[in-house]
Amino acid sequence: MKNNRIGIGKISVPVIWFDAILYAGLFALFLNMAFIKNFTDGDVAYRGEFYTDNGAYYIYLPATFIHGYTIESYPDSIDYKNAGGFMLNKKMNKVVTKVTYGVAFLVAPFFIPAHLIISACNLPANGFSIHYHRLVVVAAIFYLILSMFILKSFLLFYFPRWLSYSLPFIILVGSNLYFFSMEEVLFAHLYSFFLISLLLFTLKQYLVSGMKSFSLFIAICFIIAFLILVRPTNILLLFLLAFWDVRSLKEIGGRFIHFFRWPYILSFVGIVLLVFIPQSFYWHYISGQWIYFSYPGEGFINWKHPMLIPFWFSPLNGWIPYTPLAILFVIGFTVMIFKRYQNGILITSLFLVYSYVFSSWHSWFFGGSFGCRPLIDFYPLFAVALGYLIITCINHKNLLIKVLLFLFIAFSIYFNQRLFDRRLFYSGGTWSWWNYEEQIEHAGIAFFQHRQFIYNNDFENNSSFMHDPTSNICVHSKTRAAYMTSDMNIGCHFNRWLNTIFNNRNVDKVSLSIWINAVDSNLTGARFICEIRSVENKTLLRRELQVDDFLTGPNQWSELKLDLHIPPWIDRNSLISFYLLNTGKSAFYMDDMVIRFE
Repeated sequence: MKNNRIGIGKISVPVIWFDAILYAGLFALFLNMAFIKNFTDGDVAYRGEFYTDNGAYYIYLPATFIHGYTIESYPDSIDYKNAGGFMLNKKMNKVVTKVTYGVAFLVAPFFIPAHLIISACNLPANGFSIHYHRLVVVAAIFYLILSMFILKSFLLFYFPRWLSYSLPFIILVGSNLYFFSMEEVLFAHLYSFFLISLLLFTLKQYLVSGMKSFSLFIAICFIIAFLILVRPTNILLLFLLAFWDVRSLKEIGGRFIHFFRWPYILSFVGIVLLVFIPQSFYWHYISGQWIYFSYPGEGFINWKHPMLIPFWFSPLNGWIPYTPLAILFVIGFTVMIFKRYQNGILITSLFLVYSYVFSSWHSWFFGGSFGCRPLIDFYPLFAVALGYLIITCINHKNLLIKVLLFLFIAFSIYFNQRLFDRRLFYSGGTWSWWNYEEQIEHAGIAFFQHRQFIYNNDFENNSSFMHDPTSNICVHSKTRAAYMTSDMNIGCHFNRWLNTIFNNRNVDKVSLSIWINAVDSNLTGARFICEIRSVENKTLLRRELQVDDFLTGPNQWSELKLDLHIPPWIDRNSLISFYLLNTGKSAFYMDDMVIRFE
């Protein structure tokens, strides 16, 4: 009975009661915090819960249970109001979304009763009123707390009780999982985190049973099938079945023999097909094909040159700059391998393989995000590495190591919470550190004394406020470049108020560099403009460069440079602007724009 009770001071309570009180309290706490964050004055705060990709995952529910899959009864322009996460295609008279129904399936147990109650109370029951925004937040917090409970239960197989309870909480409040649980609640990452936690716990139960429980195997098959549905790359998690907790090559061989028996193969394939049947019908509905790639124009275009270093370290949604706790994950991988802990090589291999896969995606930074979001799904695995790191440090004789570990975990939590609360949208290029530093300063985490400000835009970030169209056909660096066409007038537009560049001094000098490729022509007729305008919109200073003066030939990248000294009489409250003016109505490419303020 001792293992079924928890001591709190001199009081001993049953684990089941302790868990009920703890997780019910956490549910109430985080639900209240999520409501404060997402709702204000009886309405949604900011953009609501169905904006962009959130709406793409959600649309299956109002389509299935309210409006149907033709567009007549939907609220007017509801797709545009939610930034096109899904599309009401008027020509086809169809509801189009590129994501699968996995997230909607998990939210459905909350949507169906809530919709019935909303309808019975004569409230707006169109699937998009504030009541539906609230229900998806409730669903997200439910799956968050359930994930923490399941992950804790899994970790108890490997770590002391206090650590097993602590690890899910540390990962939640110290990583970007918090953002995708409390704000962007319909993105797939929280639900993948839940499914992977459930997979690890169920797989461990199956292994403990001696792999004799066929019902547990069937449960594993359903979990993996839904993981593949939510994100096809999750098929690599099948390696967990073969390698988790193995101690020898003989045991690995035994696993393969066990799982490659016909009853197991047929059960797995049958369950995957069963889970994918509704999705196949939807794909056939929108495309006429039973198996359909629903991400046209997107894909893994960087297999030969994956963006691994930026994926991990770039201020453009890199993993480590936005989630310092990731440093402890990586140290944990290393500790597990060198100390030969079980699953160390497996977890590290999955981390490296998935990093390679995700950094090969055409948008390797995954759009407007809070840090590196695709790795959130695998934090249940990384929790094992963090647990072994903490145990190793606690058992170390050096007190300084223990103190440093505690301080770094505390800093990671503080950093994450401050950045979440005061997040700015990152609008810079791959290595534009000044934009990142601006976010850190805005969050009150640290303050920097700048001798110079460098704006760097390599046009990889198609979420940038500049909104220049980009292409991978002709590039100067990395994977994308901006371009102009004959019907475009202005490009590469950047402006900044001079008094926001440095806190306590004037800007004395500005330098610009941008690379131009006129493709098949020697001439563009374009001009690059730098101008400073007062708050009354009066031109104070203007400098023009003829782009053609810098071109070295057709199909060659040529560097355009500009140096401008700003007179001391220029008011610091003025606006400085840079832009390309396509006066020649030509087509050409632009890349690697760097503006240096001193």
